Amino acid sequence: MGNIFVGAVALMIKNRIPRPLVKTRLLLLLVTSFSFFWEAAYLVKAMVTRNGDLYFAGLDFLGEPTYGWQIAGVAVGIAFYLFTARWSFAALSDLWPDADSARSVSQTAWLSASVGAAVAALLYFGDGWRDFSDAVLEIGGSSFPLLFIPRKSVATATTAGPAQIRRPGMTIALSIIVYAIFVATLGHGLRY
Repeated sequence: MGNIFVGAVALMIKNRIPRPLVKTRLLLLLVTSFSFFWEAAYLVKAMVTRNGDLYFAGLDFLGEPTYGWQIAGVAVGIAFYLFTARWSFAALSDLWPDADSARSVSQTAWLSASVGAAVAALLYFGDGWRDFSDAVLEIGGSSFPLLFIPRKSVATATTAGPAQIRRPGMTIALSIIVYAIFVATLGHGLRY
């Protein structure tokens, strides 16, 4: 449920951030999208495979598994997933009305997050291949709709032009430092 909470908080904050703060709005948009995609896909997987925290929570609250609550869980997961895809497309198209620009930003964000999660999992001394596989599925696999922003904008008409994101060296350096700290402290961290 942490994904839903973090995604909802990011969504509420994003809606209050002024339009000129494009990087902040994009960060919050991506936090919401990745969180919601992950949770929606996980709900479907948990109900179909009869395994995972959400499935076991269903057992605790609803009793022995029945097809009824499993099918309801799958339906809720699919609906939430489709909502997230549509919302993500609209939010990106709102920042970049040109579909090609929105798609480029979305694909870059997806690739960066997927590779970042995969590399972090490879450097984590845990369950090896399983950690890597989980990272790739949870970030890259669950959020693959970010690769396919529709050619026709789903955002409402806006008078603003496309957002501009500058990449000053300080922002890139700070991002690398934060990522290195994340990887170094992930779970057991790097073993020296």
